[in-house]
Amino acid sequence: MRILITCLLFFVSTICLYGQEMPNSKNLFGDKFNGCDNLATGQWWKRKPNKKKPMPLKVDRDQVIAFAVYTHDRGQLKLSAQLFPLMPDEPREAQLEFKQDDGTWKEVAKEEVQYPGWSAHFRIKDWDNTKDVVYRVHHGEAATFEGLIRKDPIDKDVIVVGNMSCNSSRTPGSRPQ
Repeated sequence: MRILITCLLFFVSTICLYGQEMPNSKNLFGDKFNGCDNLATGQWWKRKPNKKKPMPLKVDRDQVIAFAVYTHDRGQLKLSAQLFPLMPDEPREAQLEFKQDDGTWKEVAKEEVQYPGWSAHFRIKDWDNTKDVVYRVHHGEAATFEGLIRKDPIDKDVIVVGNMSCNSSRTPGSRPQ
């Protein structure tokens, strides 16, 4: 009986939520921070672009995965994919795939795309950090992002570290640093 009630509640809540608009930033972050993330919340795709505020987040749907970053430590791979905002009818999950020796792709994980934030977070336990692995994040019918998970450079005397600033040509304002 308890399982039947749980299933019924899930079904009713799914029906009630289906087709509802995604909350806007005022609903997500409250009155004090109601201007946060206005470009990617609510009905963002319906906003009219203007000269001061173009629509930088509306991309071709096969380009909806912006990038992915990873780290591995103590036998666990942590990989996060950043997506551009999704349309209401698009799937809310992404897949992580590894390239096999024969050139085919094998799905190893599937994760929900988080809202707000439009990101998917993958965790792979028992990670072998002794070899490079080609990976691909896949979303929907055509969007993919490929990269290389590098082996642990434990045998290196010098490690070169990169820095990403998150400054963008699409982000207005000065960048004194």
